[in-house]
Amino acid sequence: MATATQNEKAKLDNGFLKNGIAMIVDGYNAKETYELMERELNSLMDRHNAGQKFLRAMAVQSPVFGMTVTLTSLIQILMHIDDPSTIGPALATALMTTFYGLILANLLLIPLATKLSHRTESEGKIFRSIRVGAIGIHDRVNPQRIQRNMNALLPPSEQRE
Repeated sequence: MATATQNEKAKLDNGFLKNGIAMIVDGYNAKETYELMERELNSLMDRHNAGQKFLRAMAVQSPVFGMTVTLTSLIQILMHIDDPSTIGPALATALMTTFYGLILANLLLIPLATKLSHRTESEGKIFRSIRVGAIGIHDRVNPQRIQRNMNALLPPSEQRE
């Protein structure tokens, strides 16, 4: 059985699944396999959450930076209030920087953070399902039962028959 499992392991693209199968082949018990896969899953979640946190922080700060440049431009306007020809361009710059900060936050950074959040959630579900499958393989559970247990963790669109 070990040779057949090793041959199948060589065909796998998913590193998480590959590691789970490798632990089974290497003789880890079910508890060790579960705990190591849990640590790997937690590590993935931590990395993704750090990326989300960074993007959300940048989304909060972008309008603040835009407002800072706006205030600086308004100060320049007030310093040259005696020359009406400079007021229009300086005021346009002042308003555009606030606009750019809002656009950056709302059309780029927040959607990216949201997309990463959805991917993290989806990948977490898939990894949990893979872990159930790996433990089922280790325990030599009926394949149909493993499949049902794995599918129970996934949304209907991702379930396999």
